[in-house]
Amino acid sequence: MILQRSIPIFSFCKLTSLSSPKFLFLPFSLSSSTSCSPHTSRFHHRPRGRIRTFSTAVSVNEKESDTFFADDTVSWSSLGVVDRLSQALSRIGLNRPSLVQAVSLPPILHGNDVVVAAETGSGKTHGYLVPLFNKLCTTTNDSVDTDQQLNRPHMSLVLCPNVMLCEQVVRMANCICNDNGEPLFRVAAVCGRQGWPVNEPNIIVSTPAALLNFLHAIDPERRRRANFIRDVKHVVFDEADMLLCGSFQNQVIRLINMFRFDEKLLSRAKNSSPEKPLDIESESNMLFEDWKRYREIYERSKQYIFVAATLPENGKRTAGGELKRLFPEATWVSGHYLHRHNPRLEQKWIEVTVDTQVDVLIDAINHKSKTLNSNNELSRTMVFANTVEAVEAVAQVLHGKGIECYCYHSESSLEERTRNLIDFKEKGGVFVCTDAAARGTDIPNVSHVIQAEFATSAVDFLHRVGRTARAGQPGLVTSMYNESNRDLVSAVCQAENLCEPVEKAFSRKRSFRKKLKKQGRIGSNTVHIQDRLAV
Repeated sequence: MILQRSIPIFSFCKLTSLSSPKFLFLPFSLSSSTSCSPHTSRFHHRPRGRIRTFSTAVSVNEKESDTFFADDTVSWSSLGVVDRLSQALSRIGLNRPSLVQAVSLPPILHGNDVVVAAETGSGKTHGYLVPLFNKLCTTTNDSVDTDQQLNRPHMSLVLCPNVMLCEQVVRMANCICNDNGEPLFRVAAVCGRQGWPVNEPNIIVSTPAALLNFLHAIDPERRRRANFIRDVKHVVFDEADMLLCGSFQNQVIRLINMFRFDEKLLSRAKNSSPEKPLDIESESNMLFEDWKRYREIYERSKQYIFVAATLPENGKRTAGGELKRLFPEATWVSGHYLHRHNPRLEQKWIEVTVDTQVDVLIDAINHKSKTLNSNNELSRTMVFANTVEAVEAVAQVLHGKGIECYCYHSESSLEERTRNLIDFKEKGGVFVCTDAAARGTDIPNVSHVIQAEFATSAVDFLHRVGRTARAGQPGLVTSMYNESNRDLVSAVCQAENLCEPVEKAFSRKRSFRKKLKKQGRIGSNTVHIQDRLAV
């Protein structure tokens, strides 16, 4: 059964001959499926080969080709959001849910472990913040809640790969306010220079390293650690593909094991006679395979939510493959344009040479499109290069042509990056950056993305182009390439023309250039942009 339909380039494929409901939530399984509520169900290892539950965000209104918002008949209230929260969302302009939010809210509110894999700019952050807030609203008013009777707080944890994303999530959460303009709930970041808040927050946003440092180094007696692990009821992994790979992976798996072991302890305490307390520290340090060998059927008490804009599933070492192994019963929510071309996005491909590259770059920056900035909003253009040296070279070229710009890369200080990002949001202009700004940064109304150097991986490409055409708005991407990556561009264009995901052709772990080089289709005489550009 195929849930993701083919999507023609520059058009939206509408479903016909379908009546109410206007929005599809399509679970399926080859065998009888069971609810996975963390508060009422039991977890056990599922046999391999069993089909997971899937949902796909698809608009089915024949008269409406909206590729961002859900149908008019779908409201926050119809999804189960309480009035208090619905009104708060309306006050910040979120009058109705997006397609992805409308599909992801039901399983999250139901208590399932959920994997949300959807294209950039589809509303994923509010897609998990809203159900977390809704749970806090209902828990506050629920007089029979077990944790309240025990005077234990109900806490949620959001994990992000870096400080900038943590602070962005906190800002978005704190914009959801009550009638008096005060944040509806306490949300705090624990990362960078920000330590543990004095007043216990409802939601903590942290990096894996900062959280582990708090749990182990700052609290040697483990008293606060055990309480924190027990109090957390929902764990969100934002940018999950990044957290489950590379340097983050061991930290994240360690945290998952700690939370799951606490679930086992709590279940054992509820369902059996008192026994000798177990050492959470030593048990949580087990590798996943060891933990899985000793685990038993137990009552769930926590929920795990994974969110990503790129989530390759092919292969055991990919983030998607890891999630299949760790959470075989999770509900998967897939955006309709995951790893695919967004019909709101206009793409231009320009082959350049050493002699023409500067002129093409300047012309692209000065480009004015009738479809962009129709509301007289600030013009924002992002220019991507592959290295810090290339970013500095592009900035030097622009300054030489009298074009002011902001720079953003890993060698800039956190204060400088934050200041430039804020100025770009408030004043508009040109933002020259590496891929450090491609992932997760929510910059409103970026009308134009320029690839001064073409992306070297499928993930980088998808995150770059995802900086524009967000939240239902149109956007333009101008990709500059040279002879050395001509075949690479051809492969990307072919994937778009065939309505195939880019990830299908190129592995997340292997760059486009390495893939083509292995096939003998690309030379090794690549010249970096900083060597080609001259003022």
